[in-house]
Amino acid sequence: MSYRSIIYGYENPIMYYEFFDLEHYNGATAHEIAHAVFHHNTVNKSPGAAPQEYPANNVQLAVLPKDRREDSISRMNVSAWLSGDAISDIYMALEPVKFAVKSYKRLTTSEDPRAFIDILLNSKWFSYYIQ
Repeated sequence: MSYRSIIYGYENPIMYYEFFDLEHYNGATAHEIAHAVFHHNTVNKSPGAAPQEYPANNVQLAVLPKDRREDSISRMNVSAWLSGDAISDIYMALEPVKFAVKSYKRLTTSEDPRAFIDILLNSKWFSYYIQ
C-alpha cells in the first residue's frame, strides 16, 4: 500500500503506539523487504511467524531515526530476550510491539548476531528458548 492510501484509508493509523507517519512508513517498507530477503535465504519452505518477524522487526526499528527508535524502545519498558525466555509466535501475537523491542535489544547487544540469524534461517520452530 502507498503511504497516501494508508493515511486516507484509516481513521487513525498508528505504529508503535504513535501516529503512522512517513518515518514509520519507511520502517514498514524496510520490514517487508526484510521478509523477502529472509524467504530468499531460508532453508525452510514454511518457517514459523516468529523466526520471520524477528529480523523484520529489527530492520524496521533500525531504520527509524535514532531519537524516534529510542523513544519507541523506552516506551515499551521491556528487557532484551533473556536466558530462559521463549521467543514464540504466541508472545508475538499477544504483544507485537514488545516482541519487536525485545528482539531488537537482543540482536543489537549480541556478541555474534549473525549466528542467531543463521538459527532463524534454518529453523522450523514456533518457539525458541534463549540459552
